[in-house]
Parts: sequence; structure tokens; C-alpha cells
Amino acid sequence: DTLTNTSDLAYIYVSVISPDYKSRTYVFDTVNKLSLEAGSKVIPFGTVSSLEEKDEEYINNLKLVIEEGKSYTSFTYKGEGGHVTTALPLFGTDGKVTAIMSIVKPMNEIKEHRRNFLRSIIISATILTLLFIALYAFLLYMGIIRPILFVTYETSHLAEHHGELTGLLKKIHHRNEIGKLAKSVEKMSHDMNKYIEDLTQATAEKERLSAELNVAT
Repeated sequence: DTLTNTSDLAYIYVSVISPDYKSRTYVFDTVNKLSLEAGSKVIPFGTVSSLEEKDEEYINNLKLVIEEGKSYTSFTYKGEGGHVTTALPLFGTDGKVTAIMSIVKPMNEIKEHRRNFLRSIIISATILTLLFIALYAFLLYMGIIRPILFVTYETSHLAEHHGELTGLLKKIHHRNEIGKLAKSVEKMSHDMNKYIEDLTQATAEKERLSAELNVAT
């Protein structure tokens, strides 16, 4: 009883299987105190239980223990619950298998491991997704949004300062459409400044000639 409770087992029971594998006789049975509170009952000594409704796999597992002295583990699912049962051979003084000890473990522990596993998977997937989104947002900002902001700022500065740029466009090294746009704005600024310089020189030359003509006159 102590082992059943401290190990969180559902049951530990020993039974003797009839030679024709049609019934089993219980030698002793322990039930976890929580199972007792839930309505399970201890099977009394000497109780005979029929095996005729068991399937072929179940009977073959019993034969594996009785005839070959090997253990087996089976899984039983019942709705939300279930058990893991391990059957072990018990040998008599003559070296032959005389009974079977069955140790039944509820699925609660396994289900808890599964929940923990799923929880860790969900947390890991969420973290990876957030990291991916953050990385994508960073690349999007550095690759598209930031260069567009530079171009927008420089075009406004160009219009307000007579074709002068601040040099932000030199930070754009992309070879895509944004990079071409940045180069075009730089070229436009250069051409505009060159035009203003040429126009200034032409105006100055015209004024000089006009002044000389006035002197000559």
C-alpha cells in the first residue's frame, strides 16, 4: 500500500493464471488511496476473474510471461484517462512461473510530461516567431523604409536650399529602385548646382560686357 501511494501507482496486484488462460485468481491487490476515494475497490484474496472477454493480444502477453518468463508493458486508454501496465513473472521454488505481478501506472504523469512538452514547444515557437518578426522588421526598415526616409528628407532639403543636399544619400548603397532613385536625386542636385553656377557666371559675364559697353558709350 505504501509503495503504491508513494510511487503514484494506480494498482499493484498479483494473480495466478489458469492453465487454459480463461481466468485469473487474485492473490492480493493494492489500490492507490486517490483511486479508492474515486470509487475503486480492492479485489479480495481468492477472487476469480474471467479472461474469456480479453482479446488475443492480451492472452498472448500473458503467455509471454507464464511460458517464457518475460515481462511486457501495455497501454490502456479510456477517454481522458488511461494506464500503463507492466507485468512481471514471479518464480516459485521450482524455478517455474507461478504468478504474475502487475504494476499499473496512471497516464497522469505522462500527460503532464506531454503538457510540459507542448508548453515548451509553444513558448519556443512564439519566441522564434517574435525574433523572426523583429528581424524582418529590422531588415525592412534598413532596406526600404530608412532609405525612403533619406530620399524624402533630401528632396525636401534640396527644394528648400536651392539644390543643396546634406549627404544622407551617400549612405544608401542599394542597387535596387531605391538606390537608383537616390543616385538620380544626387545627379539632379549636381546638375542643378552646375546650372546655377553656369547661370551665375553667364549673368556676371553679361553684366561685365554691359558695363564695358556703357563705358565705351
